[in-house]
Amino acid sequence: MSFSSEVREELASQIPKSRHCQAAQLHAILTMCGGVTISAADYVRIAIRTENAFVVRSFCEIIRKMLHLRCEVRVQKKPSGIRTYMAALQREMAVVGARTRAMRIRPESAYVGGGTPTTLDQRTLGALLA
Repeated sequence: MSFSSEVREELASQIPKSRHCQAAQLHAILTMCGGVTISAADYVRIAIRTENAFVVRSFCEIIRKMLHLRCEVRVQKKPSGIRTYMAALQREMAVVGARTRAMRIRPESAYVGGGTPTTLDQRTLGALLA
């Protein structure tokens, strides 16, 4: 787990007790990964999009405490985005591989980070590392 992920989890796991701190945390979550929409019928929708379960838990807990509302959580995967990402990554690996072979360099290790290992399913990650 990366340092930023650890910090994000630690901050999101701490639900503030005071109302003004809850409002500040709610504002931060909405600013970073969410938004508020109001329909023509004055229906208010507050939504966030995140990969971090701690952020979702914190957000829902604050909404419940401050606004006395319940959260509806939807989990979605976008396989087409992953397919596009994998295709681009495989093209890049082919270019780098050709260059390293031309220079007679044999890599001993590869770094895969930035969320990639936790975003990919087991089959896709296996194909990447093969």
